[in-house]
Amino acid sequence: MTPANNPSNTSGKTPSKTPSTNSPENLVRRLEEAREAYYNSDAPLMSDAEYDALEDELRSADPENPYFTTVGFPAADAPDAPDAADTADAADAADAPDAGAPKVRHRVPMLSMAKAKDLGETEKWLRRLAPEPEWTLAVQPKIDGVSASLLYEGGELRGAATRGDGVQGQDISRITPYLPDIPPRISFTRDAVEVRGERHLPKDTDYDTGGRPLRNNCVGLINRKEQREDIRHVRFLAYQIIWPEGSDGPVEVSDPAGGGGSFGAGSPAGGNGSAEVSGPIGTSGSFRAAFSGGT
Repeated sequence: MTPANNPSNTSGKTPSKTPSTNSPENLVRRLEEAREAYYNSDAPLMSDAEYDALEDELRSADPENPYFTTVGFPAADAPDAPDAADTADAADAADAPDAGAPKVRHRVPMLSMAKAKDLGETEKWLRRLAPEPEWTLAVQPKIDGVSASLLYEGGELRGAATRGDGVQGQDISRITPYLPDIPPRISFTRDAVEVRGERHLPKDTDYDTGGRPLRNNCVGLINRKEQREDIRHVRFLAYQIIWPEGSDGPVEVSDPAGGGGSFGAGSPAGGNGSAEVSGPIGTSGSFRAAFSGGT
């Protein structure tokens, strides 16, 4: 029976199709609604595990869905974006500083971590990684926050950037004076290095979260235009150092300040990464070019 001669269809028009419950359209809608509620309300619609399961279902049904290329905070003129599986995650989508903030192109793509939910997936990841016999693997808890990359040149902090879409982020140097874990100087190298890590609120924070998730509060504090003194509650935990090509890595340097700050308590980027903390944090107009390798 065609729509025109269907007695229940008095208009004679073809009725619009309603997407099935598990159609890609509905999966995307549910994911976007859940993400909006997670970051902008006090009542998340689903657990992290349920959100991940929906993403997996969508990836299985429609691996090329545009959702996977828009989940990170976009940088409109960033070419050669990474594959969808490696783009920035939803946390960074909410980390949107001033619209007019300068863009920063990462010299080395700043990608998101892959997820493995069982030992079988972990084994597949290890086989793809193909570790050398002399490699040492480190295991640590994942900090639930938003990423940042710091640029140091000659031991001085030159700027900070968001992850963005993994290829290009935005300049957030304006918040570095408020974060106690970001030292203005480092003593373990004078090379131009990027220190990458996570801005987060710890579980034992004395900041009044109002019952909202810690990550939501962290993003809200970072993006504040006023009362920025509360940003001091945000911590920075470093997890990676991007050394320049040909660098010999860290060197032992005496610390004239007699010790001092480090990149967050228990920082994996620590070791020789003790920092001399003194003086104001400076920024430089050249740090964007240094991030992008001079381009």
